[in-house]
Amino acid sequence: SQSSNNHQIITILNQLFNPTEYAFKDVIHKNIFEDLSLNDLATICGMSLSSFKRKFRTVFNTSPKNYIIQQRLLKAAEYLKNSSLRISEIALECGFNDMGYFSKSFSSKFHTSPSDYRKQFLN
Repeated sequence: SQSSNNHQIITILNQLFNPTEYAFKDVIHKNIFEDLSLNDLATICGMSLSSFKRKFRTVFNTSPKNYIIQQRLLKAAEYLKNSSLRISEIALECGFNDMGYFSKSFSSKFHTSPSDYRKQFLN
C-alpha cells in the first residue's frame, strides 16, 4: 500500500471485489461464444442496450463488438493450434456463422489465414 502505484492497486482491488462488475463480466464471459445479439446480452444483464454498451466500454475499455470478436478469434487460434477440428467446425464453435467473415477477421488479426496459421503449429 506504500508503493508509487498505490492508486492503481486500489483500483484493481476495487474492481476485483465489486460484485456488480464481477457479475457483469461473468455474464459476458459465460455467453461470449453463444449466438446472442447485444440486445440479448443487455437483457441477460438486466440493462437497456445503451446502458449495456456504456457499462461494457467502462469495464472492458472497448466496444462490445470488438471485444467479442477478439475473444472469439483468440479461442479459434487456440483450437487451430491444439485440435484436429475442421476450420469450419472451429468457426462455428467460436460463434462465427459466416466462414468468409471468420476467415477475413482471422486474417486481419493474425496476418495469415486460419489454414496457414494451423500449418505453423503442425509437426
